[in-house]
Amino acid sequence: MLMLAGSYEAKSQNAGISFNTFYDELSPYGRWVNYPDYGQVWISNENGFEPYSTNGHWDYTNYGWMWVSDYNWGWAPFHYGRWAYLNNYGWAWVPGYEWAPAWVGWCNYDGYYGWAPLSPGLGFNYSFGSIPVNYWRFVRPQYINDPYVYRHYQRPVQNVNQYNNVTVINNTVINNNVTYVPGPPQQDIERVTNKKIEPKQVAFNDNGTKKTEVLNNKKEIRVFRPDEKANITATQNTIQPKQQQVVKPAVENDNQPQASQTSAQQKQELIKQKQAPQNQVNADNNNRKQQVPQTQIREIKKQQVQQDEINAQQQNQAAIKQQEIIRRQQQQEVVRQQEAVRQQQQNEARQQDLIRRQQEQNRQQNEVRQQNQIRQQRTQQPQMKQQQWNQPGIQREPVQVPQRPVKPTRKG
Repeated sequence: MLMLAGSYEAKSQNAGISFNTFYDELSPYGRWVNYPDYGQVWISNENGFEPYSTNGHWDYTNYGWMWVSDYNWGWAPFHYGRWAYLNNYGWAWVPGYEWAPAWVGWCNYDGYYGWAPLSPGLGFNYSFGSIPVNYWRFVRPQYINDPYVYRHYQRPVQNVNQYNNVTVINNTVINNNVTYVPGPPQQDIERVTNKKIEPKQVAFNDNGTKKTEVLNNKKEIRVFRPDEKANITATQNTIQPKQQQVVKPAVENDNQPQASQTSAQQKQELIKQKQAPQNQVNADNNNRKQQVPQTQIREIKKQQVQQDEINAQQQNQAAIKQQEIIRRQQQQEVVRQQEAVRQQQQNEARQQDLIRRQQEQNRQQNEVRQQNQIRQQRTQQPQMKQQQWNQPGIQREPVQVPQRPVKPTRKG
């Protein structure tokens, strides 16, 4: 923590902004958490917040594509520092002290432009897989500078194999010794949309409202930024009196009349003038001795930054591997489910076929049984009649034979 605090203070002196400024300005809108990997990080109170995604839009400026936030605190987290997604916390802002229009990575994919927040320690020579897929947002070129760009987002798919033809846009620029990516070139957007894009001029202010204002009539964007010159001037004013104390006696002695100086005073002044260069040499030597530990500290900080970058890359690689494992497990689970469904369908088909065969067999048996019954009935009826005739004691009624009428004979 001491080393982190030292790095914050050293960077703040160079950039004109301090960690205390961030802490005071952002505390009303979120909470500060001490995280082991990054030190003090800030977490917004907004529900469902996603950096460079909610409550803002892109605008093309003389610095490149700039994220114009609608939050009152948007001047800080979207233009300084990096964003990291932490377990049990969500998105957290890691303070930084270099200003840029946006700290994001850009890419081009299948007619879409995509961007994603850069994590701490991630350099600009990254690949698409170095950033988790669900961090990216995609939009068509004609909607990239739409004030309601969030209405046109295309969420990424979970199948990472579909992103084999992604082109990373790493056209870095250096502005005021700060390296960043300005985003898709202006000519590419104009060629696709067939519309002229007029870059807006970014105007910084150190007082008044802290919310970013877009003045379309003046083609200007006003952004709050703490005054760097005021801090530098204040630092110089604290050093200037010490420098004056060294040269002041000599100047005052040169301005005094020679008649008012005694010989003893002249000797003392000569001794002081002779001792002044030696005192200056001693002071320089002391400063060099004091600078040696600072050089070592800078080297240690540099090594720590390199180690942080290595750790971040390892974490990203581990996250990619974990996502690949999860993806394979999901695919295997889908295959298992499909195989189970297919097996169940086959079992149901077999069961239905057995039922159909059993019904057909029963039907045939019923038909045979009915035919046998009919045959038996037909054979039993004559026998029953014969038995009835042959039984004794049964009086049979005489059969009455109808008599034919006698036809009269013809005469002659």
